Amino acid sequence: MKARRESGFTIVELLLAVGIFAVLLGLLAALLSTSFRAYGANELNTQQQERIDAAAQFLRYDINLAGYAGPAGDRNIGGYPIEIIENRVDLGDKLTVRYHEDRYGLDSAVQVSYFANDDGLVRDAGTGPEVVARGVSTFKVINSTATSVQLEIVQADRSYTLAVAFAHPERVNAD
Repeated sequence: MKARRESGFTIVELLLAVGIFAVLLGLLAALLSTSFRAYGANELNTQQQERIDAAAQFLRYDINLAGYAGPAGDRNIGGYPIEIIENRVDLGDKLTVRYHEDRYGLDSAVQVSYFANDDGLVRDAGTGPEVVARGVSTFKVINSTATSVQLEIVQADRSYTLAVAFAHPERVNAD
């Protein structure tokens, strides 16, 4: 008479199944780890880009208004509309913009300076310096013409170029 085999798995079959499961689990862990690293790098890149975009909005607003002297053009803006101080140590240039602000309930001359320091790109509108983009190591004026200014902002390992046209070039170049 033959011995009857009971149903179930042998120890070899169980060990083989556990081994296959462990390999699949290891592959899944490696895939998730790579995905999380890529997500973190992408998040950091996005944050840096957002900081530069915010700084670019400030720069565009101020530079676009350079030389604006009110609707009739008769307001004193307190000096040259655009002033560039080049090669400030290792941090790049300093850009000062002057215009008359008659929006938002204001009616006064505005002087805004941009420069890089150890904290990043700084905007100083006379009420104290404000960092508008952290991590900026260099701020340079690449080119300045009668109608626009071109800037370079270096943050971490990236360089951003920003070109801004003057809304009132006839007033920027009048002085």
